[in-house]
Amino acid sequence: MLPKLEVKIALEKATTVQERTNKQTQLREDVLRAKFDSTLAKKEEETKEKAFKLEQGEQYLGTINVNLKAAESKMKNENQGFWSSKKFIWSKSTDPNLVDLRRSSNKRTTDFVDQARAIAIAAQKEKREIQRTAMERLTQIEDRRGIWRA
Repeated sequence: MLPKLEVKIALEKATTVQERTNKQTQLREDVLRAKFDSTLAKKEEETKEKAFKLEQGEQYLGTINVNLKAAESKMKNENQGFWSSKKFIWSKSTDPNLVDLRRSSNKRTTDFVDQARAIAIAAQKEKREIQRTAMERLTQIEDRRGIWRA
């Protein structure tokens, strides 16, 4: 009868130890889930902010493109009007003052267009970088959600 009592006591101790271990494991898992949920919420907020900035960047880029096209069109129209009325005198003139004026006008026009294009290109690069970052974050968040749901 004594061995049965010892076996029973040993089983009770083992059960108690197992229950304690299960509770500790559950507590650790709960802490990890809470940390993960907090991190996930922060990342989701960052993603929303990035998406908002991306949308603003797209609007800014659109505005820049519209302004660039309008400026190019205006320059083209002004140049055509100017050149059509003054073409013969302007193009045939050998007067040093007119030649210098023609060169400086062409240079200013070219510089303006180059600057506008550079701004548009920079805005497009920034937009692509924001999109890439947002997609990476979204992928990370989706990957993590998949791990915790499984």
